[in-house]
Amino acid sequence: MIMKKNNQVKLSSSRLREIFLDAGADDVGFVEIGRPALKDSKEAILELFPDTKTLVSVVVSLNRPNLCTPARNLTSYELHNGQDVLGELQWRVLRILRKEGYSGLALPSAFPMDMEQPSR
Repeated sequence: MIMKKNNQVKLSSSRLREIFLDAGADDVGFVEIGRPALKDSKEAILELFPDTKTLVSVVVSLNRPNLCTPARNLTSYELHNGQDVLGELQWRVLRILRKEGYSGLALPSAFPMDMEQPSR
């Protein structure tokens, strides 16, 4: 979720994509908050971060053999490592964006739901 503090300069999607890829993402996608498909979620998103302009989806690759093995501990290990990578990646990206005058909100990759409000 990205915006410029002075609301006069937009961050281009190509620049934002570059920041995420340089930070270690394997892929990244963007959706504007005004998209009709988000109408059911928009209010909850803006409640958390009223200045939301864009939602960002980040992808990091996991090691397929670890995910396909019957050894549950190896699968868990891979999933936890992926969650750690996503958390650090978000932190690095937000740090860069803050230096450029933007703000954002990082969400947990493992448990994105709010258990006090399970419908969100």
